[in-house]
This record gives sequence, C-alpha cells and structure tokens, in this order.
Amino acid sequence: MYKDNQAAIIGLIEMSSGIGLTTGPVIGSLLYDWGGFKAPFIFYGAVFLIAGLLIKKILPASID
Repeated sequence: MYKDNQAAIIGLIEMSSGIGLTTGPVIGSLLYDWGGFKAPFIFYGAVFLIAGLLIKKILPASID
C-alpha cells in the first residue's frame, strides 16, 4: 500500500517505537506514584483502546 514511501513508513514506525520505549517507563512510574499499582494498567489500557478504535476508523478495511 505504501510502496512509494516505504522507507518513510519504516522510519515513522521506528521513531514511534523509540518514543514509546523512552517515555513509557517515565509515565508509568509517575502513574504508579500517583494512583498505585493499578493506575498504569488502567491508563495504558484506555489509551490502547482509544487508539485501536481510531486506527480501525482511519485505516481502510482491506489492503490489496
């Protein structure tokens, strides 16, 4: 689907992964201090649920 921009897409995926691996533990530890053991799981669960719904809405139904 992204044959013309394959390198840019791979770079975007790598960048997103690096940002997540860098900021995830910091945000998780702040949530743990604020709300206890369950807070990071509830927060990230809600974020992933919302992101999944947005991705389902934005991306096409089938990729040929």
